[in-house]
Amino acid sequence: MSTVLTSPERAARLREQLSGAGVDSREGRRLRQSPAANVLIGTLLHGAARREQGLELTALEQRLTDQLAYLFGEETLAEFGRIYAEPASRAGAASLFPPLITERSLKEGVDVEDVRALLPAIQAEVADLPTVRQVDVEDLGRGVLTGEENVVVVTGAPVKGTEFEVDDVYEARVRFVKFRCDRESSGEVGRDEIYWMSASAGDTKVQIITLSPEYGKISTGSVRDFGTDAYWFKGAAEKFMIGHTQVWEADHSSPSQVRRVLADIARNFAEAALEEGPTWEAVFMAVVAATAALVNWIMSLNKDDFVAEKTVAYTRSALARMAGTNGGQSDLVFDGGRGGKHTLTIEVSFGPVIATGLSHSIFYNDTWSTPVKIPHLVSASRPSMTSLRTTRPADDPEEEDRVIDTLYVVYKDSSNIIQMTHYDGEHWAEPLPVVGALGQVIRAEEQVNIGTHDGQLFLTWISGSRYTARIDPTNRWVEFPAKQSSVGSNEECAFLAIGRQTALINSESGWLRIHRLDPDSGTGWSELGAYRVIDHGPGGTAATVYKGRIWIFYDSLGGYYKTMSCTTAGTDWREEPNHELVRTQAPPFAVVAQHGAHDKPVERIITFSNVGGGDPEMGLPPKLYTGVYDETGHKATTVEPIPVRKGLALAWHEGTLHRLYW
Repeated sequence: MSTVLTSPERAARLREQLSGAGVDSREGRRLRQSPAANVLIGTLLHGAARREQGLELTALEQRLTDQLAYLFGEETLAEFGRIYAEPASRAGAASLFPPLITERSLKEGVDVEDVRALLPAIQAEVADLPTVRQVDVEDLGRGVLTGEENVVVVTGAPVKGTEFEVDDVYEARVRFVKFRCDRESSGEVGRDEIYWMSASAGDTKVQIITLSPEYGKISTGSVRDFGTDAYWFKGAAEKFMIGHTQVWEADHSSPSQVRRVLADIARNFAEAALEEGPTWEAVFMAVVAATAALVNWIMSLNKDDFVAEKTVAYTRSALARMAGTNGGQSDLVFDGGRGGKHTLTIEVSFGPVIATGLSHSIFYNDTWSTPVKIPHLVSASRPSMTSLRTTRPADDPEEEDRVIDTLYVVYKDSSNIIQMTHYDGEHWAEPLPVVGALGQVIRAEEQVNIGTHDGQLFLTWISGSRYTARIDPTNRWVEFPAKQSSVGSNEECAFLAIGRQTALINSESGWLRIHRLDPDSGTGWSELGAYRVIDHGPGGTAATVYKGRIWIFYDSLGGYYKTMSCTTAGTDWREEPNHELVRTQAPPFAVVAQHGAHDKPVERIITFSNVGGGDPEMGLPPKLYTGVYDETGHKATTVEPIPVRKGLALAWHEGTLHRLYW
């Protein structure tokens, strides 16, 4: 029966590892088989010791120590730093880590460039290990893997100009199909009960975590299917994907803790592309081995006594060739000795991209800047964006308080987990999952939106029903979500601020409906106004407040987005005939924001819609029509071909209109 280790047990295990007392344990043997491959573990411990002493960390040390603190807490991280700094530990570390770590003073940090320089040495050291194998697709098909391997790198010949060629706009999908028990565990009473868990990522930062249900009554010869949606990986992979999979005897550990560890594993994989340029493939196995060593060390600090594990990496060419061989299916063997042996069947395929890095640009003097792709913001939905203004009291009573504007963004990732990030005017922060009061991640089935209400952030999403909750931007916790099953649960909605209040606008059964949020009363949403439109189409809505009125863009049956407006009290509805937009391919492709241009400080409306020339299903960028309006009608337009597949988010932030799109 596997168990979750306590904080004192983790500290004791680290001392055991560093002293060599645990040399006969699985993790002890694993640590000693390749000191060079343990460079990331050593960097983490080196950084923990430096952090505990208050020294300034390198970027790599900061990232690694932050991850361990996120998983096990600041106290555990500090204890690890103290243990590593002890003279006995420093002496024992020489057999576990490369000289790059052990011969470096704690006053000097270790950064990415140091690790890059070590990659050729790691490649040479792991090349002859029986637990680390590099095979090509043809070898994989011949069943050369024995199950003894901990790390497998699968390569393939280039696919360009061959029958296996796959268009670059398509994403890789690696799915768990089934598993077969080749040998049940020994020493167990009754039949085995097992489950699988995995984490993966691609070089484009797409991350997936999977925790299977428990499979009971497993004995030698048993075969179980995973179903149609058990993805090991699903997303863009321009260079590679790496996945880590473990098979466990069923236990009663905390799913939230397991998911946190899996999420950390996925983040490590997403950061694995340390090497760029033409020499990257020559050290790919070294990158994978170093990352796998860190992953397995983290797992050894979390749980005990599992059956078997494996870290597998595929180059893009290997994935393409696998998709064209044997129906895309191949086997991986997990041999846990007395714990049992299982053969896992996976299936590789390619399909239209469902998640990608978001692109960011600004509107200045009626022109959009060149978009910049933000690779670590990997979204599987249209993003939602809002600007929040807060006041920071001055330290000196004679000075004025400081006003701070921050741009907040939420979106769904490929696991339907709501991710949140922010922009400080220069950099986009690393996205982190939105969590509930018990620390559980929040998932959304449909579009997620973020907005403001009286100087606070609010989130609204659909997961069976519509939920709305205040969200704390400092820790991403949602507070007491209100549930309404009937408010905008079928169509994508507009979520916008009206003065100090927040409104949700949706189209439903031929009606445009406006709901007002009242978070303090506990009643959630109440209807503010509604208007019947007889030519309502299937698309969602977009809306903005302009000169004291709410302007609503809705999909009509005539092939256009039409415009209605009403007062901010939801009365005096009227049609705005001069503001029709061509119907879009991915509703609601029309997006609206109001702003004042730098050279013309006049409130206007900005709209987007598709005017043809593109096909998102084929990966062809549509031409977007940018309309600039005032109350008299159309003032100016631009047409630009940009690869928008899901939609855009707009926000007025510090005097500039920002655009973030999928």
